[in-house]
Amino acid sequence: MTIDDINQYIKFGSRSNICVYREGVKDLPLMIMSLYITGCSGNYMLTAEFDPVDMVDNGEGWIWISEFTDISQLIEQLEVFFKVDIGSWENISKTGKLAESYVEIDDNEYLKQEERFLNKFNSGQYFLPSNISWETKSPEIKLGSNKLH
Repeated sequence: MTIDDINQYIKFGSRSNICVYREGVKDLPLMIMSLYITGCSGNYMLTAEFDPVDMVDNGEGWIWISEFTDISQLIEQLEVFFKVDIGSWENISKTGKLAESYVEIDDNEYLKQEERFLNKFNSGQYFLPSNISWETKSPEIKLGSNKLH
């Protein structure tokens, strides 16, 4: 991937962003973390979304938003977090990695993981790149309100 790839995808993509990271959340197999870059001309930001495994990209999860920054600075920070340079990044918006899941979900297990996510991992803050300034997160969601089914 290149800076031009990022800009082109943001400019012409249907969602005006590009997903550059999507992985399962360590110790929470029913949660997926995605990182999206959005913005333009010196005002880029990173959005982190934590979704239930069967609701990726459906707006059902928790959202963290970074402060605006320069694209070069954001890329440097993400290269540290990913431990690889931009040339090795995957365009998840294009590949759709982990976008669909056919996992059978036990509601009780999901509620246990949701409680750990909110309390032990501070609504995902624990997993965020620590070298990025995070400005906001979605409002606190009452346990169980993010029901999977």
